[in-house]
Amino acid sequence: MEDYVEKNNKSTSYTIMWENSKIYDLVKEMYDKTKETKETKEVINRDMIEKRNKEVRELYEQISRRQAELIKLIQKANNKLDELGKITGKSYMI
Repeated sequence: MEDYVEKNNKSTSYTIMWENSKIYDLVKEMYDKTKETKETKEVINRDMIEKRNKEVRELYEQISRRQAELIKLIQKANNKLDELGKITGKSYMI
C-alpha cells in the first residue's frame, strides 16, 4: 500500500485489492491509521526528548550555581580559618 500511496505503483500480486473497492478502502484505511499512529508516536517521543533535555539543562544550571556558591563558602571559611590561625598561631584547613 505504501508503494501505491507514494509512487502510485499497483502491485500485480494484489490485483484483487485494486478491483474490489471495499477491500481497497479497508486496506487504505488501515494504512492511513497505521501511518497516523506512527507519526503521532514520533511527535510524542520528540516532545518527550525535548522536555527531558530541558529538565537536564535546568538541573545542570542549578548544579553550576550551587557549585559556585560552595566555592565561595569554602573560600570564606578558609579566610576565617586563616584569621583564626593568625590569632592562635595554629594552622587550620578545610
